[in-house]
Amino acid sequence: MTIDQAAQVYTSARRALEVLGAAPDVLSKFKILKKADLSASTAIVDPNAHSERNNGLSWIWHTQHDLREDLVWLDELYHVNWLRAKARCDRWAEELTLTRAEMQWTQLFHWHRRDLWLSHAADAEAEHSNLQFYA
Repeated sequence: MTIDQAAQVYTSARRALEVLGAAPDVLSKFKILKKADLSASTAIVDPNAHSERNNGLSWIWHTQHDLREDLVWLDELYHVNWLRAKARCDRWAEELTLTRAEMQWTQLFHWHRRDLWLSHAADAEAEHSNLQFYA
């Protein structure tokens, strides 16, 4: 069954609940399914995907299930999401460390080049003064 087929089945079942006069608390549990709710998280496959850090879990993953195995699976999903967030935090901490080091390396490089050109200027000035005495 594809995602679109499952979405059609869900939408039909929700409509049936409405027609049968289900209580508002039941209907609030089974929300209207939107296209945005069907987007799958690709963070596991491609953790560096563009804008992945802003994507949260759809309300579908927060719906309570009565089956014990579903709760175990949901626990695993939460663990994976937590690990994904931890890995992202660790990557940013590493990126911050590297950026600070690169900033320091850049400063040191430019100071080194400054000192090199100052020594060239001093050598050229000394050579110029020696030429005056020679003439």
